[in-house]
Amino acid sequence: MLLRASRSATIATVLAGLCAACSLVSPADDAEPKQSDCPAGEKRCDGKCVPSDDPTWGCGSSACQPCALDGADAVCIAGQCRVGACQPGRADCDGAPANGCETTPATDPEHCGGCGKSCVLPGSETSCSAGHCTLGGCKPGYADCNAAADDGCETNLSTNAASCGACGAACQIPQAYPACVGAACQVGACYTGRGDCDGKVLNGCETDLATELAHCGACNQACAPSHAAGKCSVGACEIASCQSGWADCNGKPGDGCEVDLKNDAAHCGSCGKAVKSGEVCKSGVPTLNDAALIAWLGQQNGGWCNDQFSKFLNLCGTVSACPWEPGKVYPTGMLFCCDPKLMRTYADGLAFDLGFHWDGVSGGTLVDAGGDCEQKRVSCGISKGALTCQGPTVAPLLSIPLPVAGRFLISYRVTATYNELWVNGVRVGTGTGSGTAPTLLDKCGPGFNLGQRISYWWESSPGQWLRFAPFFFHFRDQAPAQNSWSLADSITKQAHSVMLFEPGTANGDAWPDAVEARTGLLCGGKDEAAKEGFPIPCAGKKWVADAAGACL
Repeated sequence: MLLRASRSATIATVLAGLCAACSLVSPADDAEPKQSDCPAGEKRCDGKCVPSDDPTWGCGSSACQPCALDGADAVCIAGQCRVGACQPGRADCDGAPANGCETTPATDPEHCGGCGKSCVLPGSETSCSAGHCTLGGCKPGYADCNAAADDGCETNLSTNAASCGACGAACQIPQAYPACVGAACQVGACYTGRGDCDGKVLNGCETDLATELAHCGACNQACAPSHAAGKCSVGACEIASCQSGWADCNGKPGDGCEVDLKNDAAHCGSCGKAVKSGEVCKSGVPTLNDAALIAWLGQQNGGWCNDQFSKFLNLCGTVSACPWEPGKVYPTGMLFCCDPKLMRTYADGLAFDLGFHWDGVSGGTLVDAGGDCEQKRVSCGISKGALTCQGPTVAPLLSIPLPVAGRFLISYRVTATYNELWVNGVRVGTGTGSGTAPTLLDKCGPGFNLGQRISYWWESSPGQWLRFAPFFFHFRDQAPAQNSWSLADSITKQAHSVMLFEPGTANGDAWPDAVEARTGLLCGGKDEAAKEGFPIPCAGKKWVADAAGACL
């Protein structure tokens, strides 16, 4: 009984355990086993355990997508898809697993017949067929200049300076490193210190920038210092020398010889030499201000009225024949005709002193002697605001800008060795002379005139005048000493001189009535003045000119 009971208990216990185990299994446990249920080295894909390194199911422990490599059979290496073998006609030339066997050696010109077997040659037309290279001609603008097949058409004829436009056509440009642009030779870069300033390829970098005045240091950078001769030294502009009467007082080449030593009060005659109180700088010499001249100029209110074109003054009276009109005789005499006694050689030179008002605008001849022979005349005039005077033959033109309108007394002298111009007592210009004693030719037409081709109008009252108005004229048959001037000499009649409008009677109202009878001319200009809106000139006396009665 005891054995049976014990055996029954044991069976009951086993059944109880089995029932307990059965109670742990639910209907869900009948589903597909989990990934971890697969043996080591496998993974569950599509409901079954497959090898983790099978490329058909992807490489790695989790992915199930198959390895897809272009043109290649895949293998798994270290859990990654890799090229195992290339399919026929394909090759893996770049070694990149992602794109598989990317190359078709039968047609790829860069890997023709195998990896690295390139058909591509510089500048050449090439192709690959059945794994063999086929070479065509050169591309446009390229050439095989070295006749070597292995480097193709190696030369770019558009950019190669040794073969520019054609094989062997080397660019050779003077003083320059050449360049080839668009198959044409060009200046690439100039040698140090040279410049291509004219832009012409044939002569290259033709300019020496170290010494060329017009291109000093750079093209079109002129070395032309004011009032000076320039010098280009190692590409820097320097002052070689100053013009006569000018100086570089500040030591700066950029503004040249900036000081006029003839008229600069701070540098009178030389740099740093200043005039004292009460002095002015005249011709480079500190000089006391000429109060007498200033006072005299201020008193001159007269003028000479004439708008009749090109009337000539004969300073020595009438003549019956004019040298430039052979055979023609004027029975009653011709006032406006040159006199041979004035048209002659002046051994000691000659000089004009002329006082006039200027309106600041008008231009024209002030005084002229010598007629129409350009090389045998002496003249002064105003053009574009500048006073200019010139003597015969080679005497140079002297010129100076005039200030605003006003009264002026000019003195112009010319000899064989010098000529000079003075304005209001200050020497403003000087130069060489006429080479020989000045000569005025009597065959050159009308000899002397005041105001040729210009209207000289009346000054109706002090400060109210029109155009030019001369109030004084003095002719001398010998020039004063060089660099000398005095008011007394300029306005005083001398043994060898002729004077019109003498200083004591410079005011027009004081001129004698006899002038009208002598000249036979009436005052002109009324109609012209009215048309231009000016006051009527010559409202009083009916005369146009005074004429001296004495000859030299």
